[in-house]
Amino acid sequence: MAERKVSKTTREDNTGIDFEFYDGATLAAELDALPEDILTRLALHGLSQKVGDSYAGEDAANCQTIAEKTLEALVKGEWSTRSGGGGPKISQLAEALARATGQEVAACVATIAEMDDDTKKSIKAHPQIKALIATIKLEKATADAEKAAASANDESDMDLGALMS
Repeated sequence: MAERKVSKTTREDNTGIDFEFYDGATLAAELDALPEDILTRLALHGLSQKVGDSYAGEDAANCQTIAEKTLEALVKGEWSTRSGGGGPKISQLAEALARATGQEVAACVATIAEMDDDTKKSIKAHPQIKALIATIKLEKATADAEKAAASANDESDMDLGALMS
């Protein structure tokens, strides 16, 4: 694992962020020191990042629903995570639930986005869902491997055998 170069701590009173560098030097970023237009730009950047992170790595068909649920949570004052922390992505869980129940994936995405973390964990732990998620991951890995193998000869001039000499 790479050594951390900088640690960042958001102050409990939400007045700024403290950066501590590898050599112990610190930098205090105070919100009240920033002009209002910069604060607005920072807020917009953060909103874009938060909503964008919520659907990162998800299937394109699920992105809008996930983004909407994330924005709804923020409007309610909830700083929630997209999938309840760790485990499969919402799209994988939704696909598994759709396969298990015969429902549309979009409906399952919307349902899962409304669930609390404990409910998501219990669904993820269900043997049928666990097996379906493993199957979905295998299908994706197989498709990725086939795509990589198809392009392997076309895209690289690197002699891998020479690396081992």
